[in-house]
Amino acid sequence: MLLIRAQFKPTSVGLKTGNFVIRSNDPNNSVVFVSLQGRASQEPNIRVSPTSILFGAVDMFKSLEEPLHIYNDGNIILKYNQHNFR
Repeated sequence: MLLIRAQFKPTSVGLKTGNFVIRSNDPNNSVVFVSLQGRASQEPNIRVSPTSILFGAVDMFKSLEEPLHIYNDGNIILKYNQHNFR
């Protein structure tokens, strides 16, 4: 028996397929194909816009809202916590 370890190390995102081809001197099976498949994923990649918010002077007990956009440039779910400040 010979043990060969298959390794999957993708360099781009997406489904990857291929074959591992084994050639031998076996007269009945001189070529054997092993099908390979893997999905390359990327980590979540958070991006926010704007990167700072200046509220300026706001009267006590009043509120002012400014938009903050959170983007995920990755291809898996981005998990985050929301925090408030006073």
